[in-house]
Amino acid sequence: MSGAWLFGERVDTCTAKNVDTAGGRHQRRLTETGMTTRLRAELLRRRMYQYELAQKIGVADTRISRILCGRAEATVEEQKRISRVLDISSELLFGHSDEAETCS
Repeated sequence: MSGAWLFGERVDTCTAKNVDTAGGRHQRRLTETGMTTRLRAELLRRRMYQYELAQKIGVADTRISRILCGRAEATVEEQKRISRVLDISSELLFGHSDEAETCS
């Protein structure tokens, strides 16, 4: 199992594809992406906890946890708010531009 250290505590980097949950059901997890790695690294660099980021962007701390573990993807609006709070471009943090992509 891979993991990282965050403020002296081991943090697992959720890379499993299927996870057993109560009742024998499986929950599909996204694998950790470069985005989650960059976001986690930026929080570490700033010595900011997940709950602090959650408070600043107006979401539950469990939402940030799910994003960091790859169980959920940040919405475009959440990405913009995270970028603003961390004062880093969406392109650097999430790997795309702030502008909506259009299909031709």
